[in-house]
Amino acid sequence: MANARDSRFDIIRALVILNAITIHCHIEFILGKIALPFEMLQGGLFSVGGFFFFTGGYMTQRIYLPRFSSQPRRLSRRLVQKGGSILGIYLIFLVVMYGITGLTLPSVWPQVLFQARFYTEVLITFGLLFALIPGILWLRSRLRWAIWLLLAICSALFLLYPTWDSPSLWLDYLCDRTVTVYPLLTALITFCVGFLCAEGDAKYQLAQRPRFQYFALGVLLIHLLILGSSKTYLAFIIQKPFYTFFESLTPYLAIAALTPPLRIPLLKTALTWPPFLALGIESLLTFILANSLIILFPLSAEAGIGMKLLVLMGICIGVAGIGYGKQAIGRF
Repeated sequence: MANARDSRFDIIRALVILNAITIHCHIEFILGKIALPFEMLQGGLFSVGGFFFFTGGYMTQRIYLPRFSSQPRRLSRRLVQKGGSILGIYLIFLVVMYGITGLTLPSVWPQVLFQARFYTEVLITFGLLFALIPGILWLRSRLRWAIWLLLAICSALFLLYPTWDSPSLWLDYLCDRTVTVYPLLTALITFCVGFLCAEGDAKYQLAQRPRFQYFALGVLLIHLLILGSSKTYLAFIIQKPFYTFFESLTPYLAIAALTPPLRIPLLKTALTWPPFLALGIESLLTFILANSLIILFPLSAEAGIGMKLLVLMGICIGVAGIGYGKQAIGRF
């Protein structure tokens, strides 16, 4: 994982987005048993936000931390701008979607942002997290154990106060995972774990070792087999306090476990196909566009399964093509 761009992250990000598209289509117009393995993967491995937040922490250590020592002000400005742009795009998306669908806008702003009807609430947390990265880097540059300390504080708050019920709705939405799927508090936990995994990789290169790669692959395969055959095991995994810490580690195992399959030429060709990779590389565009199409496509739950699968495949192929087109335009 020494290179600035590791295709394994893009591959998993693309798979996560495809998985989310399938689940969101199932919520809108019922895919039946077809959706079960996709729901199991998201509930039993990690959510969209879980992988995004882990990746944010991992890349912060790998890419931003070295740059921060030489260009702190410039990098801080760029990171805050990037966080602001994510929030801006999200707000524009909400305004457009509420306008098109005619849904009533909630009167409480935290509810508008953190409980949007359009499956994209991860973006508000991701944007806020990016805006906080300069402060985290500043702390880390002055205190070597800053990330461990931040992880300990956030974990203690999360475990001691699983529900907040505070006078401030903003505090509830930022800290309480029973109120919103992606509060900032749990995002920080996953971010810190990602940062520390990258720090460990830089020192020990664990995920580069074939033995660990096959170990990670075996652990995940056994985990998924048990998950598919035991409802008790699944119920234990998806408990909110446990799942937060669980999905903070599984992205690292998934990244390591992906290496052995990529040694198979046919599988590598399929997973590194440029339009497929574009789903992960242009994840902000493809994620927003896919969820817009899911909401706006007028398909009822009574439609035939063939039509539903056709719509699902059309959305996936369409957004992958648009993502690849954006990359192609950017190269000229």
